[in-house]
Amino acid sequence: MATITFLKAGLFSSIQDGGRRGYRHLGVPSSGFMDPPAAHLANHILRKPADNPCLEFSFPAPHLRFDAETSIVITGADFHPHKNDEAIPMGQRIRFFAGDELSFRAARSGRWSYIAFSTPPNVPAVLGSKSAYAAVTGNYPIKNRKELTFEPGSSSMPATYSRVKLPPHLTQIKSHLLPIAPGPDWALLDEHTQAAILDGEYQLSASISRQAYVLEGAIDRVLKLPDLDSVPVALGIVQLTPAGQLVVLMPDAQNLGGYLRAFMMVDHQRRLLVQAPIGTKYRLRLVESVI
Repeated sequence: MATITFLKAGLFSSIQDGGRRGYRHLGVPSSGFMDPPAAHLANHILRKPADNPCLEFSFPAPHLRFDAETSIVITGADFHPHKNDEAIPMGQRIRFFAGDELSFRAARSGRWSYIAFSTPPNVPAVLGSKSAYAAVTGNYPIKNRKELTFEPGSSSMPATYSRVKLPPHLTQIKSHLLPIAPGPDWALLDEHTQAAILDGEYQLSASISRQAYVLEGAIDRVLKLPDLDSVPVALGIVQLTPAGQLVVLMPDAQNLGGYLRAFMMVDHQRRLLVQAPIGTKYRLRLVESVI
């Protein structure tokens, strides 16, 4: 058995997969990849199942040391990866050997990066998933000097399967029209309030985490909203606060909430948020369905 040592843990570093399903009634969120298409791409290049576990992290990024041979692919946010002192490309299979180190030098674009492994770290599945969530799995986030074990060995795939041409990164777009569907409580708002919400421009705030992203700035007055008891919420629900903020729930979001559930979003819509830089501006476009 070989080990990966986290010389530096990085920010929000954790093992994630496709998430766990069917346990929200027990208070357990789905967890899983923040940017599923990015993680799926990394696994695809290694010819692994789309939801195979990956290391997910933000910036400052982790600094890893391998003590045996393995292959990895890095996708998602570009944090200028280096193998030892040599820059390495995104979206390509890279072989590492005993003693090699992986580090990241600068946040060039995006917020969440992924490393897929030819043999993923040995992490136990809990409730059908290897996705880290502190209340369920512990060990979140990963700490400095943490060691993860893996089976040594590199992928033997042909070179033609070892790289892809990455599409332009979403973070190159500085303004977005965000498609969004009415949520369960949208009809509780009067037409004047609905119009004010849809006509404004929002800005991605620094309040971002695996629980939620916050859009703010469109409304400069306190909203008088209907009183709600705590109601079920889930990944993709967009809550409206009395201050006019939109709170977009992410994979580690709570299961109950007291804010009005104004909108809903699906994965490809949330991706316009999760990799965007703080300060990105959005306008909303109401659509009939999130499908």
